[in-house]
Amino acid sequence: FSATTVAQLTKHACLLLRSLAAQAKVSPGVPALARVSSIALESKHNYSPNTRIAVMVRLPTASSIRFSMDSRSATKRDRDKLQICHGTSSLSRVVACFHGQAGAGWGANNVVRGSSFILQFETDGSPGEWGFRMVVEPLDA
Repeated sequence: FSATTVAQLTKHACLLLRSLAAQAKVSPGVPALARVSSIALESKHNYSPNTRIAVMVRLPTASSIRFSMDSRSATKRDRDKLQICHGTSSLSRVVACFHGQAGAGWGANNVVRGSSFILQFETDGSPGEWGFRMVVEPLDA
């Protein structure tokens, strides 16, 4: 990666981490590790050109993870994509791919089996659209 790419990845990773910290909702009376009831993950609005983000989302106490996409989510169709991959490695299977304008399947509720998934967001060099926002919830067995 070039220095510019690394700087951009660092900036977007910081935005995602801030989003995780600020958006976490907790359930009272549950141990700290298992208290998160939902978190929101989102891109910058509008996102920058040449964005490349890969984030592992791990909810250790979940048997599955539900995620729902905000209806405002939008990217350039077939060029800027948000992918959800099952597992924890770069060779993980793609279970969902979102691109295009809001309302084109972005609002659907989706479930990934297991306690983790990888979120990958890649864009081309042209100016970005609104981006994405998703709410992630752990599901118990």
